[in-house]
Amino acid sequence: MDLEAKRNRDDYDVDSTDWDEDDPENELPDFPEFDKQISAALNKFNNKVFIKLNWSSAKDAYWCLNKLSCSRLSDVYIQLKSSDFISHDLNEPFNDCTDCCSNESNLNVKYNLIVREWININPCMEFRCFVRLNQLIAISQRDCRTFFQVLLNSKSEIQKRIESFYLGNIHEKFFDQSFVFDVCLGKV
Repeated sequence: MDLEAKRNRDDYDVDSTDWDEDDPENELPDFPEFDKQISAALNKFNNKVFIKLNWSSAKDAYWCLNKLSCSRLSDVYIQLKSSDFISHDLNEPFNDCTDCCSNESNLNVKYNLIVREWININPCMEFRCFVRLNQLIAISQRDCRTFFQVLLNSKSEIQKRIESFYLGNIHEKFFDQSFVFDVCLGKV
């Protein structure tokens, strides 16, 4: 063995590393009750769920599984751990708020993990709707980065369906008079 190869082998000799499995620093957190609840939801929804916290979903964590649906307990943990949206909700939910509280340490937020049945949604049929003083004033497609010809072709029908939904299901049923809601339409 030449001197260079021996030096490289000695620098990375795995036999000289102490892999003490009883080291408390190597212990991973364990959440058996939480695991049971998530597993029960997975079973209920045939192992295909969508997760979110109180305010945000982990939609920015698409890259880690190449999907937003979770089919295993590990998928749920991967999305929770990989999402900046989830991290923001947990670590700094009121950073950009000015009217909430003067002292964040007094806040006691009760977080909920919402586990819903996965539904395949056509992204071109998702809309964000704006209400001001109980009047529907604007409708926007959710995916603003993509042009969908079908939206242009069906604009008036889409508008009528959303207005009808708003008047029949939402109008004057919220405490606030001005708010935003999202809606997804089936085929046009």
